[in-house]
Amino acid sequence: MSLLFCSLLFFGEFNVDNTWHVNKTQTLSTGGADYTSHVQIRKKFTLLTKIQYFSMLAWFVEDANIFHEQCFT
Repeated sequence: MSLLFCSLLFFGEFNVDNTWHVNKTQTLSTGGADYTSHVQIRKKFTLLTKIQYFSMLAWFVEDANIFHEQCFT
């Protein structure tokens, strides 16, 4: 299960960086013409940040459970 959350975390991080560059490029290169696509990219960035946060939280909880099982049982 840790592998799944680890891959989710990596996927989220990769896409967040990629999306941020696209967002910055569109903002600088085109004026107000691509405002709609700019907003859509921003929503994608926010969603992937949430996915990354929750996958990291679930990973932490799972590791805490393993630690508890090994040390207190």
